[in-house]
Amino acid sequence: ELGYRFSSVVSVGLSAGQANGDNATTQIAEAHLYLDPFAHWLVSPYLGIGGGVNRTVPRTILVQSLDRTDAVASAEVGMRYYLARNFIARAAYHRGVLATSRNENDEITTWKLGVSVFF
Repeated sequence: ELGYRFSSVVSVGLSAGQANGDNATTQIAEAHLYLDPFAHWLVSPYLGIGGGVNRTVPRTILVQSLDRTDAVASAEVGMRYYLARNFIARAAYHRGVLATSRNENDEITTWKLGVSVFF
């Protein structure tokens, strides 16, 4: 994820990922807006909303399936812990909804753990 902090409260981020499975390969790219109202706390909760695109390429042999590209909308809630001035540990719950062309939408749930370094 690549991000930019506009102020102590508002930041944006871009993320991309890929998942390879036995039945399909999925690529996702999202842009996020994060609100961190208590950025001055040592342990700081934050909220995020985002949107992007999800591309699924099925791995079929007998039946030719179409590639699917769908819009995704997401929300995130998390905590940041400032280990040092420019070093942060982060944990988050991320929930996304894929707006598919089928009669039902798909949901994506992700738990995130990570570190952030900024200049």
